Amino acid sequence: MSFKKIAAVAIILLVGGISAKVLIDTAPAPKKKTAEKIVPLVEVTPLDVGVYRASWQAGGNVNAKPSVKLMAQVTGQVISIHKQAAPGAMLKKGDVLGQVDDSNYRLIVAQKKAALVQAQSNLAVEMGQVKNAENNYKLSGLQLNATAKSLALRDPQLAASKAALDIAKADLAKAQLDLERTQLRMPFDGHVMSMNLTQGSFVSAGTQVFELVDSAEFWLQVKVPQSFVSVLDTGHSVEIKKSQQWGEQSREGTIKHILPAVDASDRQVRVLIAIKEPLSDAHQGLKIRYNDYVNVTLYGRQFDNVYQLSNDALNADNQLWVVDNKNTLQLRDVSIVYKGRYHVWANVDAQLGDQILATRLQIASQDMAVRVAAQANAAADEASL
Repeated sequence: MSFKKIAAVAIILLVGGISAKVLIDTAPAPKKKTAEKIVPLVEVTPLDVGVYRASWQAGGNVNAKPSVKLMAQVTGQVISIHKQAAPGAMLKKGDVLGQVDDSNYRLIVAQKKAALVQAQSNLAVEMGQVKNAENNYKLSGLQLNATAKSLALRDPQLAASKAALDIAKADLAKAQLDLERTQLRMPFDGHVMSMNLTQGSFVSAGTQVFELVDSAEFWLQVKVPQSFVSVLDTGHSVEIKKSQQWGEQSREGTIKHILPAVDASDRQVRVLIAIKEPLSDAHQGLKIRYNDYVNVTLYGRQFDNVYQLSNDALNADNQLWVVDNKNTLQLRDVSIVYKGRYHVWANVDAQLGDQILATRLQIASQDMAVRVAAQANAAADEASL
């Protein structure tokens, strides 16, 4: 390569380098970008104080009161049975279920009546003899000791006659009672569950003839946690539903007792509920039958001036995140009155304008600024007008 060509290339490179340096030195310096602060968008729910009542839902099978095994109280042959005295029949108190042959019992009553008349007559005769003895004693002028005087006045004979009359009355009452017992009667309004006799069968005293249940009231046992028992309002009615058959309709029951023992399997407490007139037509056709499964809502006592919160609203320290009137996060102290299955009823150290933080944030800190979704949406709608 000639000297001229080499010199030309060198000059070109030198000029290019000088131009590049000038461009770099005179170029404007890049501006540093300020990091944009991100304010999270959150949902809130109202924090309102009010009057609330805790409740507990449970369920169970309806049972009758302990069934009654009706026993024959006399011995004899069954000569008739009530035409409706069959399993499932509804009968009234006093209805005759069956009749035991009463022929012998009527004869016994007649005998006891005659014995009573005889005892009354004997007493009348003895009282006449006592009167004569008293007159004779006065005429004799004798002064006897107490024992001798009692014998002279026939006190023992009079006492024996009176005792014989009392025995005759008792025997007649027993005979009449046995005669009444030849009629097997319903002891209460109820249903026949089973029948263990037929016409012509022979029964003895103590023979089971019917099994009956009282249909004026059915019972139901449900289980509730021990924590709910402490707030249970035993005077409040119980709501009873059969959802599949009744829809939203319901009937009422009453709490009879809280059983003293806990269930061995889950340590819960059983509550005994009474259902009046379960089969009556007076409850809009909402009948409850023996062994029905029903859903029950029991109510706790009333809480005044407390806040109702969802269980997941509190943190591990039983504190509540709220958004204050400056749209910043704040922790409020909570004093729990009762914690249920889904809600907590509590006293909260709330301030005017507080709303419950309903959005779960990965990071939350005291005084952290947030944007409330409802406010942001309202502002966006206003800007679009």
